[in-house]
Amino acid sequence: MRYVMAAALLDGRVVGYWVCTRTRARPVLAHAGWRTDPDTAAAVVLAASTAAARSPVPLQEARRVAREARAIAGAG
Repeated sequence: MRYVMAAALLDGRVVGYWVCTRTRARPVLAHAGWRTDPDTAAAVVLAASTAAARSPVPLQEARRVAREARAIAGAG
């Protein structure tokens, strides 16, 4: 099985899911955001994940762009 999920609780209420997207990888916390729910958050993480990486593709791209912006800012 590629994905394993466990509920993330706050005061006894499910607020997200710990989603393990790869074997032997640390889980990613998929939590509810603005106008969504924990189930939708987990579904988005699973849909955007690949077998090659722990983090979903949009998060990987955001990190890459941030690194590039920091490098440009440091070079100027």
